[in-house]
Amino acid sequence: MKKILLLLPLVALLCSGLRVPDNEDIIAKTINSDSPYYYPNLLRRYMANDTTLTQTEYHYLYYGFTYTRDYRPLVSIPAKDDILRIFEFNAQPTREDFVRIIESAQEVMKYDPFSPSNLNFLVYAYGSLGDTVNEKIYFDKFLKVMNTIDESGTGEKESSPKHVLMFSHANDFVTAKGYGAKSSQLVSNKVEYIFYNQRAENGDRGMYFDYSRVYLVRPDEIPEREKGWTLNNAVPLGKNKDN
Repeated sequence: MKKILLLLPLVALLCSGLRVPDNEDIIAKTINSDSPYYYPNLLRRYMANDTTLTQTEYHYLYYGFTYTRDYRPLVSIPAKDDILRIFEFNAQPTREDFVRIIESAQEVMKYDPFSPSNLNFLVYAYGSLGDTVNEKIYFDKFLKVMNTIDESGTGEKESSPKHVLMFSHANDFVTAKGYGAKSSQLVSNKVEYIFYNQRAENGDRGMYFDYSRVYLVRPDEIPEREKGWTLNNAVPLGKNKDN
């Protein structure tokens, strides 16, 4: 496991209630060209950095990605490793390093457009280069993706897991909460329990996540997951939790 400087900011998520994803509802609304949630339009706006997308639109945007041809949760993305190598060998990244991070992160966006850690890399890199416009754009994306996952379930029991599109998204979420992902245990044919590196203040040892969308692909080809990365309690981006 690599320790990488300045990753996910410890933000207070803004979830105001639960919105458990209903697959039939999501499919019906994202394939209907007359729907405000028609997927091609939502994705176009997202990739064009439209910050007016609402939290409801993010709900259909995130979970609707499951039903597109581009959803390939098991594919290897070399650009992710390129980013990690930059941090691994550069304790203090240079301007050129940040430019490379942005280039690699934008490549990752083609395959995993909602990766919380990748969005944060973009925020961190743009902020380090003084590009506050793009820094704010990707911070908005990061927060709304995190809130979408957060409101999909309580995560406190198997019957109310948080729903994610990829294994890494669950690890990102737990890391952003400040606990870190220690290990995971399969508890049903679609739900797994991620153990924290340390107990939460309320005594919880971990959180439940629904991976059913990944299992729809080819469960017999699902690789062993990496535990991910850790963070050093720093808050990058020049932002606080209220921004």
